[in-house]
Amino acid sequence: MCRTVLFLLAALVLFALPVLAADGKLYVKSNVKGKVYLNGVKIGETGKVLEGLPLGKVKLRIVAEGYVTHEEEIKLADEMVVNVKVNLKKSGETSPKKTASKPTPTPPKKPDTGPDTGPGDVAGKPDKPKPTEQKPGGKEEEKKQAEDKSAKVDEKTVREVSKAGDALRLKEILNGKSEYKVKLIAASALLRLKSTDGFDAIEREIDRKFNRAPKDFFSSSPFIEKNRKAVATASVKIIARTKAAKIDTVEEAAAAYLVFLELSKRLEKKLAQVEKLTKRVEDRKKGGRGGMFREVHKRTQQKEQAEKEATGIRESVNVMIALLKKGSRSKDKDLEVLIKRILKRAEELMNPDK
Repeated sequence: MCRTVLFLLAALVLFALPVLAADGKLYVKSNVKGKVYLNGVKIGETGKVLEGLPLGKVKLRIVAEGYVTHEEEIKLADEMVVNVKVNLKKSGETSPKKTASKPTPTPPKKPDTGPDTGPGDVAGKPDKPKPTEQKPGGKEEEKKQAEDKSAKVDEKTVREVSKAGDALRLKEILNGKSEYKVKLIAASALLRLKSTDGFDAIEREIDRKFNRAPKDFFSSSPFIEKNRKAVATASVKIIARTKAAKIDTVEEAAAAYLVFLELSKRLEKKLAQVEKLTKRVEDRKKGGRGGMFREVHKRTQQKEQAEKEATGIRESVNVMIALLKKGSRSKDKDLEVLIKRILKRAEELMNPDK
């Protein structure tokens, strides 16, 4: 009986030892799904934690259809997950063979015999450099031409260039050293030839109120005083009836625009005064205080006087507009386009809402 018990205990110990030793854990990560073999026995697939594996050194094999089998030896430890990363290659995938390049033969160097010699030359002595031929004119000629382009020209010359329709030469005059009047004529001619340079130049001068003009530029206009301001409002209408009231030069066209601008400012101030007086009269009528009738009568008279003055200024403005329109029918085509641009700007100022 005792012998039987001892035999059973010994058998139990022998069979339990391998079970207790099978505590290894393995995780195989692969670029493709494959089967995992350990010591030739399939234990599962890649991408899963495989447990209950024998400890110690074992042979690992990963098999996937269409891929080269991977084999390696790993060691499994107790209570530890062994991670294995495998990158399987496709079957038939081979690295390209490197072909050795044949060395190219180097031609033998010729012995240095000095510079090349020709018939009649002495070996060992370099040829004398030939003198370079200079083109006629050169830099001096270019400099002279540039100076000629920017040189001052008179009114007669710019008129001739305008008549010939030479836009390139007109641009050179516009950007050159000529006097203000000549440049203004050149800009007007370019505008007539539908050049953007002419349009930009004229618009720029109108915006600046011709302030770059010399002091005596407006002296020919009877409507403007020495300080570049318009004469008295009453004088404008008187002068307009005389023979001197004409706009047949670029100076007079520019002067007419300055007079128009000043008269417009005077009219704007006078209309503001009329509006202010009208409001005061209405306020006094509503107030009903002592002396109301006397105050209302006084303000009413002031308002009527301001309205009368505003009417006179408006008439003077219309006189200048009429003169500009008459000048726009000039036989001088360059002057005609200049006056038309001035007229358009004047109409825009008079009717800003349009």
